[in-house]
Amino acid sequence: MSVVERVAEVVRTQQVVEKLQVEVPAADRPRTSSDYAAILLELSLRLDTGRIYERDLASLTSAMTTLIAAFNRRLH
Repeated sequence: MSVVERVAEVVRTQQVVEKLQVEVPAADRPRTSSDYAAILLELSLRLDTGRIYERDLASLTSAMTTLIAAFNRRLH
């Protein structure tokens, strides 16, 4: 009797399911006047310290103009 060695290939299909949980911070919207004040103070600080580039100032112009006009209407 002789012994013969053979290589046998076996194909197995394995389904792998991974659950990935990612925490995404939700944008907080200001709810009170003090929340808005804090945001405006932060914007002021960033403008004063140059953390907003000059090239980006134009994009703020319309919003700031609208904000100031609305604020002035409420004062009078």
